[in-house]
Amino acid sequence: MGVSFITTGSFLIASFLIVLLILTLSKRTEKQRGRPTERENETSSVKALAQTPGTLKVEQVLEWEFEYARVTASEAMRDRHTMVNFYLIIVGITVSGVTGAIRTQFSIPPWLGAVLLWLLCGIGWLYFFKLIRLRQAWYDSARAMNQIKEFYILHNQEFPETELRSAFRWQASSLPPENKPWTLFFFEALLIGFLSASAYFVGGLLLELDLSQPEVSWAWLAIMGVMATLYFLLHIYFYFAFLQQRKAKTA
Repeated sequence: MGVSFITTGSFLIASFLIVLLILTLSKRTEKQRGRPTERENETSSVKALAQTPGTLKVEQVLEWEFEYARVTASEAMRDRHTMVNFYLIIVGITVSGVTGAIRTQFSIPPWLGAVLLWLLCGIGWLYFFKLIRLRQAWYDSARAMNQIKEFYILHNQEFPETELRSAFRWQASSLPPENKPWTLFFFEALLIGFLSASAYFVGGLLLELDLSQPEVSWAWLAIMGVMATLYFLLHIYFYFAFLQQRKAKTA
């Protein structure tokens, strides 16, 4: 059990450190890009433009820009669905292969089954990162549409600003936070985390069997249950950690 504990614990710690490094690099890249993310700055810049003398004839450009933002938001939602489907296919193929090996009394070494399952964990992180990026892309598109709505509110001649503003539920100041829980993105992140944690759990059991153990002890089942739970919680923590880096600037 000692060797199995060291191996599974090292994998858990390595996963945390690698994802933490990616988070740190992501934050640093975001700062270097210097993207304007403060809602106050967006609103003030639009108001400054509204005070520019002259007649603006940019209706078509704004319509095209709004349509582009709408399409990109829709594509982010669609890509999220397609990506999760591909991930489920990969999970099914991997689990079927490992299960088939177990049913044939380990036609492959148990440690190889553990490696395949932990490789699936690594693939799960890649899909997790892509899900995060799709959430960010959707949020950027939603903000772009709201900025255009703000422009129209300030330049509208038919309704008072306060009256027209009340017609829009989503505005630059009321857009749901990027890391809002209980969304479809959040639930699919939970799904990836749960499947990865399950693969990590079963991989740990196979690793113990590979050490000439006739059966897995209850103690090892309990230890792997705790470690798999921690592995699952890592996904929840990093979901909010990745999406908080820009939310903090808009608070």
